[in-house]
Amino acid sequence: MSDSQSTNYTVCYEAIEIYRNALITEIRKCLRTFDKVRELFTREEIERELSHARIPRDTQKIKSQLTDEYDCLSVNHIYNIVDKYFDELFPQFSSSSTNEKKSNKDDILRYVKE
Repeated sequence: MSDSQSTNYTVCYEAIEIYRNALITEIRKCLRTFDKVRELFTREEIERELSHARIPRDTQKIKSQLTDEYDCLSVNHIYNIVDKYFDELFPQFSSSSTNEKKSNKDDILRYVKE
């Protein structure tokens, strides 16, 4: 792998991490408790993700500590959370017509997926 490819991967990784952190912050603020998120995933999956989230912290690759279970969520989890709790996460669309709301939700979910 060339240095420019390595740099591009680093930039992409950092961008995804910023995106993930911003969305998790918003999800945490809107949903308040992790119980709603827990409903979407098995206990085993949550435990596995917590374990995976601890590994880079144990090896000092990531200096920040886990503050709560939201910190164990990855970008892969965001789609299901937005799909299930769209109304709570995007209250600005609550007064939209049904078709407009569905269109907005589809657009956001497409963006999250991409």
